[in-house]
Amino acid sequence: MSLVLLCFSALLLVLAFPRANLFPIAWFALIPFIIVIKDKKPINAFFLGWFYGFVFIGGLLYWILIFGIIPWIALALFEGFYFALISLFFSLLKQKDWQGALIFASIWTAFDYLRSLGKFGFTWGSLAQSQYLDTPLLGTCKIGGMFFLTFILVLQNGFIALLPLKRGIKNALLIIAAAHIIGYGLNILYYPKEGNFKVAVTQAGIGERVTHQAGIWSSPSNEELIRAYDPLLKDLSRKDLIVFSETAFPVSIPDVQDVREWVENLAREKKSYVLIGSPIEEGGKIYNSALLFSPEGRIIARYDKVQLVPFGEFVPWRKTFPWLKKLGVRDFDFTPGKEWYPMELRGLSLGTMICFESIFPKIARKYSIKGADILVVITNDSWFGRTWAGEQHLAFSSLRACEEGRYLLRATTTGISAIIAPDGKILKRAGLFLPAILVGEVGKGKNTPYTYIGDYVLAFLFLPILMAMLSFMKRRTHF
Repeated sequence: MSLVLLCFSALLLVLAFPRANLFPIAWFALIPFIIVIKDKKPINAFFLGWFYGFVFIGGLLYWILIFGIIPWIALALFEGFYFALISLFFSLLKQKDWQGALIFASIWTAFDYLRSLGKFGFTWGSLAQSQYLDTPLLGTCKIGGMFFLTFILVLQNGFIALLPLKRGIKNALLIIAAAHIIGYGLNILYYPKEGNFKVAVTQAGIGERVTHQAGIWSSPSNEELIRAYDPLLKDLSRKDLIVFSETAFPVSIPDVQDVREWVENLAREKKSYVLIGSPIEEGGKIYNSALLFSPEGRIIARYDKVQLVPFGEFVPWRKTFPWLKKLGVRDFDFTPGKEWYPMELRGLSLGTMICFESIFPKIARKYSIKGADILVVITNDSWFGRTWAGEQHLAFSSLRACEEGRYLLRATTTGISAIIAPDGKILKRAGLFLPAILVGEVGKGKNTPYTYIGDYVLAFLFLPILMAMLSFMKRRTHF
């Protein structure tokens, strides 16, 4: 019966996330999970938690099966292990009532944060991701980022599961109502003045294609991509900035004359700055980069992606485990950039994130601290096909915009491109695998409390864990 409840809870939680987008489910989906583990012995809680995490992560990231069943199982087991630790610690501390709810939320948030750290960091599946369409609630991210919002969601689940039912529901409703009111107020308070920077976000609508029988991926040719972009740009009036996706062309743009000249001519013809993604080969190394062209057609800035995708853009232990080649990994590694720094153009500073980097709140925050006026995400999500992954990835861009109080421009190869407001609301979006160009006006951002405080606010959330651990040690001394 326990396994059935855990499966039910995990799959119910999956439905709160994009693309199902039944986000209110996250307000109570953890209740069966908490009920199952609360009275279990630590070792049993550990394995039940791991099972829960495997089902939840495996269900949410079902699209990893595109790359094979072994990567899917490995990722679900690895990320699911954090849920095993959550269950273990909660079982050891054995707290109930409101103290138990507070401690459970603190433990959950602690491990949610820990799994975001390092070069293997990953935030997919954080509860905050499920709430990207709930703009008022999203506003609480302006205080403590996505992890603070996750804490709120887990806490109200804990109240219902661990308090007498009537009191638990009452407390949970009070929390969610207060969070919406506070978030709504913060969104208004930190909404910057409307600006007059005219922007355009492009989406070619074509990208990597795969023959599933052979497992071979192929990129569209430069000629195909130019034919896709030309009709979109033909009648485009002058803009302050035109944004293209990550690897907008599958070549190193500075080294391929016809593509470089096409971008240069576009910048000169439209009298616009052009931001475009390109792999760069330099000194025997390959970088995943973003190039900024001036209205005169010159490259005036370049950013090299820092946070690379494990097993996607670099393969750890490649020499130690040569059999990894059989899993279809790249036969070369990208070289990471050295730091995050804004790109400067006339009257505007850009904080550019490339693909995977948009899932980490620390990166957008570093850009804001360094003076970025708006945020930009360029990504190639064509690998995901028409799965739920595209919209799941989009959700992080709403979180980054809201956390930092900045407009965000999101350009993709095949979708979902978007222009996002500083409160996280999606103002314009393009469909999957459709050619599109989104135009709008954006203004300079306004720093939020999270910009200044960052994830240090989480230190206050860990106090309940410390108090519970001291209580646990005290109990142990009496035996």
